[in-house]
Amino acid sequence: MREVGLLNHGFFKLLVGKIVDNRYKLKEVLGVGSFGAVYRAEERVADSLLRQVALKLIPPHEDVSKEKQFKELELVGHLRNIYT
Repeated sequence: MREVGLLNHGFFKLLVGKIVDNRYKLKEVLGVGSFGAVYRAEERVADSLLRQVALKLIPPHEDVSKEKQFKELELVGHLRNIYT
């Protein structure tokens, strides 16, 4: 796993087990890059239904332009799983 400045595996590992947006439970760090980290997570779809997802958390960056951040979000938004 690549470490980039303050965004390192150790920092993002602290978030494992946390719930994001009352919907996603972070299970493990899959990778860390210059924009953030990707987690294996469980999405709560209904009271007893969980779905396995990949969730990317992107903290605010002062050294990365908003244009670059939005470009990354746009590219990720086009990803599709052939099994869904």
